[in-house]
Amino acid sequence: MISDIPCVILCGGSSKRMGEDKASLPFLGFETLLSFQINKLSKIFKYIYVSTKYSNHNTKGTTIILDDDNTSSPLVAINTLCSYFSKKNEKLFFTIPVDTPFVYLKTINKLIKNNKNSIANEHYLVGVFETNIQKDIKQMLDKNRHKIEQLHKIISTKVVVFQDEEQFANINTREQYAKFE
Repeated sequence: MISDIPCVILCGGSSKRMGEDKASLPFLGFETLLSFQINKLSKIFKYIYVSTKYSNHNTKGTTIILDDDNTSSPLVAINTLCSYFSKKNEKLFFTIPVDTPFVYLKTINKLIKNNKNSIANEHYLVGVFETNIQKDIKQMLDKNRHKIEQLHKIISTKVVVFQDEEQFANINTREQYAKFE
């Protein structure tokens, strides 16, 4: 099944622990981790976007959405995405961090079938967001509160439980990356 819900690969992190941009690293035979994710996610999503602070990524036919603010915060990215997709009359969008490449497609399908704010286990950026949460995000940002976990409490996000926690492993350090080079 190909979903019409927009899929957004989040690439706006600072990659401090890695020491270089994770999205640009070669990965499992692909030119980059980002191209791996684009290839994988295009199997179930019709529209794929890349959320980032910079436009220096090779996105191979996807659309780049630049964060409205340079603050390193996933909440800033989600706020930007709510605004962007609201203008396109989209009610929902799916997000996944670029450094979380092992999430099963069946897991993603289960999340998008919920058609409302939902996340996988307690992985706050692997999930579906409704665009109408922007007011809540703006209130948090106005108070300089950037914890995505707080947003999920405010908007009563549905947590969808998955048994295989390993699929949510992310690649933050050179040591973690070396396992897959």
